[in-house]
Amino acid sequence: MKARGLSILVLLAIGPSLSGQVMTAKRIFELASLPDDRSVVPEPLQIFIQAAEYTTSMIIATPDGQKRQHSFRVQEKLVRGKYIVTRGRPPGARSELIMVTWYDEDTTTYRKAVCMNIPNPTEVYHSIGIRLRDTHTISWTGLGNLAGSWLSIERQTPEKVFFQEVYLTNGRVTSTVLGESVPTKRPAKRKK
Repeated sequence: MKARGLSILVLLAIGPSLSGQVMTAKRIFELASLPDDRSVVPEPLQIFIQAAEYTTSMIIATPDGQKRQHSFRVQEKLVRGKYIVTRGRPPGARSELIMVTWYDEDTTTYRKAVCMNIPNPTEVYHSIGIRLRDTHTISWTGLGNLAGSWLSIERQTPEKVFFQEVYLTNGRVTSTVLGESVPTKRPAKRKK
């Protein structure tokens, strides 16, 4: 009963919030094709590390005790002064993942939309993030047809990003993820 209640709470928390600005796969691909422009970084996005490339390492654990460790590179850019676009291909993924992160002024929440760079049909997974006061910590909730629902905590420091995720299907934990992203390349300095 507790697990079912948790799933209902997740859906109630993020369902109405997602109805505002939903990012489509077409829009994600369009943003991913635009150039990096960090001439202006909006205040809400300044909590994120400014990097052009990361190495992401994660440990994925399942309830039966199995653990897998993965590392992969991701590239990142800021487009249109509003969207952080992250691209990378985790080991075992069918194709490259593209993630767009932005701040929604209307709801004062952070948003993420993720899809795979493959031909149609392309499913987009949406998450909503709430910043913990004036810290660099964001709690995320999301749902998708294939991945079920998820909860995560992401903490930014000047050196790296730490994240912990829990994935649920039908109210049961299917996996947990513990990871970090370390910048390997900073963006080029803009000439004034």
